[in-house]
Amino acid sequence: MKFVNEFPEDSIRTKFPILTVVSWKYNGEENNGMPLKDVNKKMIVLEDALEDAMDSSGLYQHAYSRTGNNLKEFVYYCTKQDEFMDILNKSLVNHEKYPINIDFYEDEQWNEFRQLLDDFINKD
Repeated sequence: MKFVNEFPEDSIRTKFPILTVVSWKYNGEENNGMPLKDVNKKMIVLEDALEDAMDSSGLYQHAYSRTGNNLKEFVYYCTKQDEFMDILNKSLVNHEKYPINIDFYEDEQWNEFRQLLDDFINKD
């Protein structure tokens, strides 16, 4: 699990109302639910491309990433679905095809991220 441990200001949440989940299912049976080395290297290449595109575009923001139980998820908040897809496609044009799914959800209050913070940080 990788995330920033503070809830963003209203201005950030207002700018990025769309929860975006990039998921990669893999077979981790041989590695206690974690990806094998060659798959993990490809995931890192994808993650680097996502971060580079995020930094250069300013149209989405990282919320968290998690790996385990045969699933890798990169979770972002973006301005608009079509803008995210345009940036993603342009940034991955010279990459091999990745076995990923991308889902979008309206989450203007960042409830998904708030719940994650509550689960990890605000425990009694």
